[in-house]
Amino acid sequence: MKRFTLFTFMLVAALIKSVSVWAIIPEPQSYVRSASSFIFTPKTIWAVENDEQAELASLLVKQIEKCSGFSMGIIPNDRASKNVVRFITDETMRDEQYQLIVDSRAISIIASSRKGFFNALQSLRQLLPAEIESAQPAGVIEVVAQGGIIKDNPYLEIRAIRLKKQNTSLSKEDMFKFIDLMGLHKLNRLYWDPIDENGMPFDKDALHEIGAFASLHCIELSSEEANIDEQMTNPNLDNTIILEPEEVECTLKDIYMYKPGSGLRYSNQLQGMIGNILGGESNMTIYDAWRAFPNGAAFADICWSGNKEKNWKQFLRNLDILIPVYKAMRIDYSKLMYELNYQTTVKDRKVQLRIHTVRPDIDIRYTTGGETPTRSSSLLSNPIMITENKKIFAIGFQENAEMSDPLFLDFQFNKATAKPIFSPKTKKPFILVDGLSSFADEMDGWVYFPDNKAIMTIDLLENTPINKIAFGVIGGKKAEILVSQDGAHFSPVKTIQLNNEQERFEVNKLGANGRFVKLIIYAEDIETTPLRMDEIVIL
Repeated sequence: MKRFTLFTFMLVAALIKSVSVWAIIPEPQSYVRSASSFIFTPKTIWAVENDEQAELASLLVKQIEKCSGFSMGIIPNDRASKNVVRFITDETMRDEQYQLIVDSRAISIIASSRKGFFNALQSLRQLLPAEIESAQPAGVIEVVAQGGIIKDNPYLEIRAIRLKKQNTSLSKEDMFKFIDLMGLHKLNRLYWDPIDENGMPFDKDALHEIGAFASLHCIELSSEEANIDEQMTNPNLDNTIILEPEEVECTLKDIYMYKPGSGLRYSNQLQGMIGNILGGESNMTIYDAWRAFPNGAAFADICWSGNKEKNWKQFLRNLDILIPVYKAMRIDYSKLMYELNYQTTVKDRKVQLRIHTVRPDIDIRYTTGGETPTRSSSLLSNPIMITENKKIFAIGFQENAEMSDPLFLDFQFNKATAKPIFSPKTKKPFILVDGLSSFADEMDGWVYFPDNKAIMTIDLLENTPINKIAFGVIGGKKAEILVSQDGAHFSPVKTIQLNNEQERFEVNKLGANGRFVKLIIYAEDIETTPLRMDEIVIL
């Protein structure tokens, strides 16, 4: 048994003092923090009223014992007044409702049902050190729970995750762990899309075993496609939020700020929401499932908290405290919330470069000569104005730690860069003269044309010698180059045949002069390969 000394309790006191943020996701409906905290010791007992409560308590007790190095007792109907975690049944409370009261003497867990007690334990679990989540003993550590009072219940009854892929390669162990992650965030239903029995993660007998495990964690499972479709088309359910890790339009902030039922006529009748997680091209792997978080945490928050006032900065602070929990659970979570994104605009013959991230607490440091940025490099506060060749290198820092992957942008100025460009088929043609060339696997930088022909006219602002034109095309079969002095009468200069085996094309030795250059691209087959264009270069 561990021996507690004066030094130990001084250390614990310092730890308690350092706890300044109560981080629970999804955010409780009502919570008040206090200055006191509960310290788990070998004398701590868990007082339960029945076997069902004892079974739930044992889940968290085992985790605490593993990292604390001591054992605790689960005792029926114990009347201890201090150093106790007590389960109390209140039949007036709703099914998933709970109260969690933490002070220096005791922890009270109050609910009317198994689901309510489970929800309370997940909140308590998030108040404890991340080390309790490790599969391996983390060494003897102090286990302390921040004091306060939580009164909580869910906004939506159905808080579902759907694994969308016909072939699923998740093992039974993977599924157990994924369910545990869902339970941590109080998500209560899991669906998946089997193509047939062979496409399911395990056979029917194992499915029953998983069902028992899910019941223990208060999560309902379904593998019936008809049931999924019924839930998806039920008019009382909100539209599906897609939790695809690589979807730009589905960022962490987009999900967190979403208001459930905002598009429904009768939003007060909303039953629940289903968040889709899509697998890779061939199957759903555990990597795909993990990468759906922390988006999944934001999704859980809107399901649980509903249209409660949003505090994006507070959510990020809570998430930062939760990230060590993911790491301890060995979850390969997505780092996209740290990703640097950029936008270019053209004004007054200059390119304005804006670099941003969804996290307001990230400092973006950059260089303009291609050197790797450090913590002491220039801090981005305003758009970068570019008027000549520049190699922009940027990294996002949080305090002294590098948080983002590097962003490298190689601006190549030419006669077309930052010049006015017009197209009858697209609203944002300037992206084709911002000095940046993209690659086919980076489709963000490509302009999509919905018709069989793309027409771009560049105003060079003065009569200019034109010897070379280069451009990017996907899905084109022919390109025509025309030149004009007045913008009204164009003379053909060159016609070339394109192919889909390359994406960049160059036309040399044009020997033309003019103020306006028109480039017409004809599509090969708009039905099979949409027509796209990228950076236009004129030399």
